[in-house]
Order: sequence, then C-alpha cells, then structure tokens
Amino acid sequence: MAAVRKSIKGFLKDGLVVKDYTASFKVPNKYEIRIIERKPMYALLFGQTSQIALVDNEGYALSFKESTSLPLVKIDRDPQSITETVDDETLFALKLMRDMHFFYQVNEGEMDDDSLRMKLNSGERVIFPLDGDKGILLASLGLVLSRLNSIDNDLKIETGIINTIDLRFNNPVLR
Repeated sequence: MAAVRKSIKGFLKDGLVVKDYTASFKVPNKYEIRIIERKPMYALLFGQTSQIALVDNEGYALSFKESTSLPLVKIDRDPQSITETVDDETLFALKLMRDMHFFYQVNEGEMDDDSLRMKLNSGERVIFPLDGDKGILLASLGLVLSRLNSIDNDLKIETGIINTIDLRFNNPVLR
C-alpha cells in the first residue's frame, strides 16, 4: 500500500497540470484520487516564433498552441519552457489584459520593456505600466474615458483631439 501511495504521489507531483490532489484508500483494494487541474487563463504570443503559450493564474506556462480564444499579449522574447513560470511583470500584463478584455472587449495587447499597449475598439490607444494596482489603473481609465465623453467637455474623444491615454504616470497623460 505504501508503494502504491508513493507511486501515485510521484506520478501526480511530476505533472504540471495537476495543481493539487487527494488520494484515499477505499476498502477492499482501490484508491480514489481527486485532482484539481490547472486551467489556462491567459495567452502569451511570442513574436519571434508565433507560438502561443497558455498560462494559468499563477504564471505557469501549461502548453503551446497555434491559436486561442483567450485575450492575447504579444511579447518580443523567445518562448520559455513549459516548466517555467512567467516573470511578475508579464503576469501583471496578462492579468490586466484579461480585465481589459472583460470590461472593454479588447482582444490583444503588446508588451514592451516598460509598458503594455493596446487599442480600444473605439480607436483610442491605452498605455499601462507593468506594475501597480490593477484596480486603480482600470478605474483611472474608466474615469478618463467617461470624462472625455461627457456632454459638458470640449475635449471629446470623438473629435479626434485625444487619441492616446497614458497611465504610466501619477496623473494620466492625454495626447
């Protein structure tokens, strides 16, 4: 029995897709195993190879695909191996991209050395930093967009005066 338990533990711990598991012995002679599987939440496109890495919420690259319906962040780096996690800045950009997809239906963004850049469906370009508080950044964007589109304001986005919202600084920069 101990050998079977050790074998199960070794097999399941080696697998990247298994986040956690429980194994219990059932009389007379079987094991019941319950598995919590890692699920891809984000997609990272490596520009040099056109490979898409599917990444879970903790930053593990689970697999490589050729296409996906997940929101996509393009990056100009070489792909990593499946056993590695993405760095904190990349994970922050992926999480921010998922929120932008949820709130503004933006499907892709591009990450460079110091920012995440994307284009809203209404045409404005948005530049985010690669660290900070996601909630504050998204609320700032929402506030800027609502103020720019308010009736009382002369600087409406529709007039074409403002086409870039840069949120990398303490105060948003509008160009």
